[in-house]
Amino acid sequence: MQEQPDAALIPFNTHDDALDALRQVGYSDADVYPDFNADTLVHAVLKLVESESITVLDMTDCVPNTATAAYQALTVLGVHGGIYSKKDDNAAFLVLRTKENTPSFLFGFHWSIVQSFGKEVADDHVKKHPTPAAFVFFRGRQIPIPSSVCHVDELLASKFIASEILQSDECFCCGLCQKGFVQRLPLGSTVDEVAVTPCGHVFHRECAVGHIEKTGSARCPVCDNLVVESAPEAS
Repeated sequence: MQEQPDAALIPFNTHDDALDALRQVGYSDADVYPDFNADTLVHAVLKLVESESITVLDMTDCVPNTATAAYQALTVLGVHGGIYSKKDDNAAFLVLRTKENTPSFLFGFHWSIVQSFGKEVADDHVKKHPTPAAFVFFRGRQIPIPSSVCHVDELLASKFIASEILQSDECFCCGLCQKGFVQRLPLGSTVDEVAVTPCGHVFHRECAVGHIEKTGSARCPVCDNLVVESAPEAS
């Protein structure tokens, strides 16, 4: 990554100072980071998209790991990711947000929206959309990955990413109603509230609660493994 000119930097003494400023912008989940590294996520996604001959490459190291926000770095990375992903239809490029790169990552994301649509749209976007925890560049698209799906584990995050890459709900849908979790919008996708069992199956939270209340079952409706020690009796 090339050094950023002074005019493209927002200086902070510490990461905590940067997080305070990001929360003022509206990124309420600025301090929510994935509990896994980019390599782990890349391998998890590859398992889900390998049948389509798609490869996933990590570009996380291109985002500066400093408290000072090099806010143009993500835009430069986005341009490169978009170009690379257009040249190779079967290559996806991943950028994961970490504690160290969060200032450049999130201020860079906000700045890119300001440049494209104006500050009013950017501020409204922050209010209406989840804080991103990663980006995937694929076939010219920049896909934001919300913090909510990266907060659990890499398996849940990989299912979301695979569904966005393949534009299919098949690998990220409720195990009960079979409907997808992702609501795709012009400036990013939102995710329905989910419940994840210890065995790794995913459900709409309301579907899971309804199933337990209706059946009194404490077992996963997909694989029948024990989910909780006890469940409320069916009314």
